[in-house]
Amino acid sequence: MIDAVFTLLQAALAEPLWPAAAAIVLCAGVVKGLTGFGSALVMMPVLSVIYGPAAAVATMQLIDGPLAWTMLPGAARRCDWRRVLVLAGGAAVGMPLGVIVLRLADPEYLRAAIALTVLIMAGLLASGWRYRGRPGTALSGGTGLAAGLLGGSTGIGGPPVVLFWLGSQADGASVRANLIVYFAVGTISGLISLTAAGLVTGAVVGAAISLAPLFALGMWLGAKGFRLATETVFRRAALTLVAASGVSGLML
Repeated sequence: MIDAVFTLLQAALAEPLWPAAAAIVLCAGVVKGLTGFGSALVMMPVLSVIYGPAAAVATMQLIDGPLAWTMLPGAARRCDWRRVLVLAGGAAVGMPLGVIVLRLADPEYLRAAIALTVLIMAGLLASGWRYRGRPGTALSGGTGLAAGLLGGSTGIGGPPVVLFWLGSQADGASVRANLIVYFAVGTISGLISLTAAGLVTGAVVGAAISLAPLFALGMWLGAKGFRLATETVFRRAALTLVAASGVSGLML
């Protein structure tokens, strides 16, 4: 078992562009720890170029998912569990459909779609838009469904949910807690769908093992920064990295 893991790790580190993957994963971890979201937005444009869209989605889920659970204890106390679970339920329905799109779509089109999605959503988030009132079950479930479809096909399922919470009147700490819990719960359906589709390969596991420690380090640094940063600072920092990642995905 140990020899097999070591072999997968060696193969992952032999990838010529692994340093670029490592750098973007570290940045993604910082964003995740700082804001509770954005790791896929930062990772996917670059990882999809290095590994291909399908492998990048699976690698991102293996890196981000298990480590997201380490942030749950602190977030659970502030979380709006009822609304988060409705969102997660909608995502669980949409995720398998998105994975079907991932398997059938042309990789080049998916790369462009990933990068453009990142830039569009970064612009919406940067606009500071908010909606009034308390969202109902239909809006919550529909938002989750859209997030699942987008997450399964591009690996970037966060933007609809992020807009859902950032568009509310919740304070920054509550938004961060809700997003942490949502993504931690959503990881389960994501990994099940990807595994069932045969996308969690040995190469994907090796890449995830090689990159996960850097993501964990970034999350730790980001969490430390959250205690010091104002709400405006952490949102601007995340969006700057997100936009830069989207641009890089279109240029690579």
